[in-house]
This record gives sequence, C-alpha cells and structure tokens, in this order.
Amino acid sequence: ERNEKAVAANPRNTAAMKELVRDEYQLATAQTAPNATGFPKEARDELTAAGRWWQRYLKAAKGKPDASLANVALQVYTALNKPKQGQEAAEIVAAAQETPASYVRVVQYATLAGDKRTADLAGTKAVDLAPKSEKKTVRDQVKQAKQTQAAQPQG
Repeated sequence: ERNEKAVAANPRNTAAMKELVRDEYQLATAQTAPNATGFPKEARDELTAAGRWWQRYLKAAKGKPDASLANVALQVYTALNKPKQGQEAAEIVAAAQETPASYVRVVQYATLAGDKRTADLAGTKAVDLAPKSEKKTVRDQVKQAKQTQAAQPQG
C-alpha cells in the first residue's frame, strides 16, 4: 500500500513499481502449497497485478529495465500463460546475461508466442555465444526448444 501511494504521488517512481511487482509476486507465491508445481487459481489476481505493475514499470524505466526484475516478470507471465509478455521479459534477461541458456529461453518463449523470426535470431545468438566445445549441444537445445514448445497451446 505504501508503494501504491508512492506511485500515485509520483507516477515515474520506478523503485516503488519494482517493489510492487515483487510484492504481488510474493503474495502469489505465499498462496502456493509446498512442493506444488504451479500457482493455485487463488493467486491469479496477484499475478495479474504483478504483470500490470511490470508493464507500468517498463514504460517508466524508458528502455533501461532491471534484468533481475525481468526474471520475476518471466515467472509471472509463465504462470499466467502469456508467452508474448514472457518473451519480452526473457529478452531483457538475455540481453543482460549474454549466455547461451538465456537465449535458448528466448527461443522457447518466442516459439510459444508464434514469433519465428525472434526464435531464429535468438537461436543463432545462443549458438554464437557458446564456446566451440558446446556449440553442438546448444544447437540441439535450440532445436528442441522450437519443437517441444511448438506443441503447446499459445496464450
């Protein structure tokens, strides 16, 4: 509530928005049973609120979003089955981490979102970033990400 007031007083208060994304995600997580693999229906409102705060934060951050917060957003959009928004968050994380694994994750979300071009570009980047000894493995991971994800429903 304090952070909501801070954003109401200053709509560009990115620090408060970041806290609101994390707070709403924490509230959703608190409703999850131990050893559960997903969020219960009861957590949907908090996840949706976290997603709204993330979108507001992105607009206010003006192209310089926090990659660790993007990781939280990625979890939110995974739980909400929103691959396009998940792809956006995965791209922010990948740009910050610059690892093959982070770009393979972009391939997964882009494929789910139906964005073949981004999936292809991210796959190329993942292979390019891999050490020579791991390129074949990363190529296989990219191929698998495209195949297994294409079979899932798009949200």
